[in-house]
Amino acid sequence: MKQLSRAWTQLALCLLASISVATDRVGATPVQADTPLICRGIVPIPRAASEKRAVRPDDLIGLRDFGSSAVSETFAPGFAMSPDGTKLAVQLRRADPAANDYCQAVLLFDLNSPTAPPVLLDAGGEYIREVLDVYGLKRFPRGMAAALTPKWSYDAGWLAFLRREQGETRLYVLSPATGQSRSFSKAGADVRDFTWNPREAILSVDFVSHGSPEQERFRAEGLSGYRYDARFWMLATTEPFEEQALEIERYRVDLSDGLHWQDAPLKRLPADAAGAVTASDEAEIVTDPLPVGAYRSRVRATVKGKPVPCEEEACTDVSAAWMEAASHRVVYLRRQGYAGAATGIYVWQPGVRPPRQIAETEDAFTGCQLAAQLICGRETSLRPRDVIEIDLESGETRPLANLNPEWDALMPGPVTRLRWVNRFGLEGIGDLVLPPGAQSRAPLPLVIVQYNTRGFLRGGVGDEYPIQAIGAEGFAVLSISRPLDYGVAMARARKLVSPEKIVELRLDRASAHDSLLQGIAEAKRVAAIDGNRIAITGLSDGASSATYALINSRVFSLALLSTCCEDPQITMTSIGPRYEQWMNDRGYYLPPGKDQRGWKRTSVAMNASKICARIVIQTADREARMALASFAALKQAGVVVDMFVFPDEYHNKWQPAHRDAVYRRSIAELKRWATEPMPKCGARR
Repeated sequence: MKQLSRAWTQLALCLLASISVATDRVGATPVQADTPLICRGIVPIPRAASEKRAVRPDDLIGLRDFGSSAVSETFAPGFAMSPDGTKLAVQLRRADPAANDYCQAVLLFDLNSPTAPPVLLDAGGEYIREVLDVYGLKRFPRGMAAALTPKWSYDAGWLAFLRREQGETRLYVLSPATGQSRSFSKAGADVRDFTWNPREAILSVDFVSHGSPEQERFRAEGLSGYRYDARFWMLATTEPFEEQALEIERYRVDLSDGLHWQDAPLKRLPADAAGAVTASDEAEIVTDPLPVGAYRSRVRATVKGKPVPCEEEACTDVSAAWMEAASHRVVYLRRQGYAGAATGIYVWQPGVRPPRQIAETEDAFTGCQLAAQLICGRETSLRPRDVIEIDLESGETRPLANLNPEWDALMPGPVTRLRWVNRFGLEGIGDLVLPPGAQSRAPLPLVIVQYNTRGFLRGGVGDEYPIQAIGAEGFAVLSISRPLDYGVAMARARKLVSPEKIVELRLDRASAHDSLLQGIAEAKRVAAIDGNRIAITGLSDGASSATYALINSRVFSLALLSTCCEDPQITMTSIGPRYEQWMNDRGYYLPPGKDQRGWKRTSVAMNASKICARIVIQTADREARMALASFAALKQAGVVVDMFVFPDEYHNKWQPAHRDAVYRRSIAELKRWATEPMPKCGARR
């Protein structure tokens, strides 16, 4: 019978010839000889105490990262706790500018031995970028790292994770006990997702092919020329995007036979294998219908199939929520406090007891998962991301994994949280970073970094302006958060402001600008700041705030931009019809039209002669054309402007060498600007 079973297994494998299965050994302890060169030193080991030094750019670039590069409680975490609560697996990446590549690795922490170094389970593979659906366009590419997250089998016997090799994203399954692993792949396809059966060592694996019938039609169409239409997003590619839902091929593999798991075949499942979705007990976040435009979130529970609303004020502004299956207790996080900068941790027994706050913190949580306790990635202003456990009775935290113990040997500059209110009545916050060990009373040049100061003060949104490394060069750095959207704030205050007025007067942009100015004034109040030497940096919305500031004030004499610029002739014509329609739906029109006055408030090209600042643009090649009209107008107006274009880049730069170059060029520009003579406004450098 065993021989017959083996024969059927081999036949199944032949029928699935496009599915490849590989077996290999991964050492159960860190074996340097088997570790890719780029991954040497990837296992974090605490160092002996030594004299601390200031932060350098390479300290920030070389941090071990996991999960999403952004901070959100609901993002994929990048880590997984074993069902018995004794092990923590973390899938991480570390940038190497010299190699212009990343080390990808999976580490295993023994939570019963907190002082023991983690075990290296896997190392190697290619960088995997996020791919999203945007404005109805499929497989839209981004530079940000995919938040790869390992998953445990129900009995902690297996750990599954994704790894990319030779242009294909594969699924690896590994036994932490033996170190044996196995990979699953399909020629010309990527693993999109995978799930474990909750009661058996059975995996469901979803594949998405690289090609599609729609792409085949594009190839045929291209022979006679594509028709330019809503399929195009010209900043990403000059070829059309798919619009139809991608076909997912689902397979099943049974690893429950401990003797023959290496031979277990992938079996194709029918398209409807997932079955009908049935209502279940859960905690969810809903949006209050009124006031319209307020977008006030609220937690709601479903218990025994019946919805249980929570009408308390403490149930609003919720950012994440979970329900314990057995007790139906709800755990949720909400934004609260000044400018919503604090996170409250609550427990709620629907229909039994009202919500109870168990803790409040200004630390930033990301990728939280509910186990016996709440497990989260955590960032503080002065420390990079680690993994903690939050006790759901006391609210106390316990560290589980420190991925960057080397940070303890560094001396970051001190941070002061600043608070203010802008002229529109909206609260704002910022973190003022001063040079480490600064004793001088001489006024410091100030650098603005935007536009979300929650969490670790690394490099601002997009991570291109290394806050602590800039501070170490003798600068004060003000990291600011954008205030609440003006229209949303007015709706929450039940103040009637027409959308047309908000667009025409660019009131949201004006609110962000005034918040920036108030933050600078507050920084001057608490530290010696050189008011004649203030620089501003920014990516995306931060770049828009920077150029608005250059047009509407004389505060800044240097602007370092990662994207550029808001010019209607480019914004409304060079991205694609779908984006143009999105802008039109919100009241932004191509001049000469009814939004002429609005664009005059924000367009660099229309205001080039008013700008008195040096501008350095460091942009992705895919977005460089956005800057061309503004760049030409600035040159013609005599503004000193330089632009550097990085090849094969996206809105968020993904290549370590490029991010390192932006870091270092920005610091060099700041050092030059801080020492050269200041021009009189109106003079051109």
